[in-house]
Amino acid sequence: MISPSEYKTLYEFVNILSPEYSREQILERATEFLYRTIGAENVITSIENVTCAKFSRTEHVEISKAISIQVRSMKTPIIIPNVATDFTLKGITTAQKVNCSACTTPIMFQQLIIGTITIFTQLPIREKSEFVQEIGFQIGRVYAMKNALEGARTNAITDNLTGLYNKSYFNDVLNHEIEKAKIKEKPTTLVIIDLDNFKQLNDTEGHIAGDEALKRIGLIIQSTMPTGINCRYGGEEFSILLPEASQAMSKEVSEKLRETIEKEFAGKITASIGTITSINSTLTPLTMIQEADAAMYEAKRKGKNKVVQYISLDKTLGIINTENL
Repeated sequence: MISPSEYKTLYEFVNILSPEYSREQILERATEFLYRTIGAENVITSIENVTCAKFSRTEHVEISKAISIQVRSMKTPIIIPNVATDFTLKGITTAQKVNCSACTTPIMFQQLIIGTITIFTQLPIREKSEFVQEIGFQIGRVYAMKNALEGARTNAITDNLTGLYNKSYFNDVLNHEIEKAKIKEKPTTLVIIDLDNFKQLNDTEGHIAGDEALKRIGLIIQSTMPTGINCRYGGEEFSILLPEASQAMSKEVSEKLRETIEKEFAGKITASIGTITSINSTLTPLTMIQEADAAMYEAKRKGKNKVVQYISLDKTLGIINTENL
């Protein structure tokens, strides 16, 4: 049973955790807290593929893994009064040299064991086991809040159909990246993509087929431009921001994207692509969007399924179409 003083300590623990922390930070704080409050020789915590130990003694880590396997199998905490004489650890040679108690408790999330806490101590551990279990419960609670928070944030900034960023988030990032480019004096490239013949696909094969096509194009964009900030701008229009991308590089990846879309849909759907690369970063976000749009519409006028690239070298020179160079 948890004592009144332990409840006070738990309250302190709850206040040092936040769903805003990374998994590493959550485990680091939990490990340090348990080590300090229990007076353990070592504390090892893990969630999924992240592990934190107060002292990374090889034998403790090996033993902790072995006990954690048992905990995950039995779905219950395990208390070992003496590691050196415990029969379940006979297969671990180093365990015979560890003359202390051990307690491993699961960390639960949505009825699943997502991690464990293992404590090694010279003190009697059984009387502390409920306290450690409660710590595990609190870590799971914060982890659940963290996942909910991350899910809400993801939903707020992504397009549900394609998984790409949405227009609102993209516009915020565009502002930020252009300001950053001005400071670093680096180029910035904006790519606008409009699908050719998409309305015809919707009319002949239906909106479900259209949605599936948009999903596939979202995947193509992500695989073709993995370092880009990729967005579904609206309808069948997409936008991609390529920070620090030169005009040569942006033209190359845009052509690859165009070719991939054409091949994927056997020419039934193609892409008209316009790009604007600001070399001296004097363009505003609104101007970049307008110029990339203008380049995309020029691609449409020239027969569709084409990449048209504009660049801005200096505000006194205006916009330059690279095809005229």
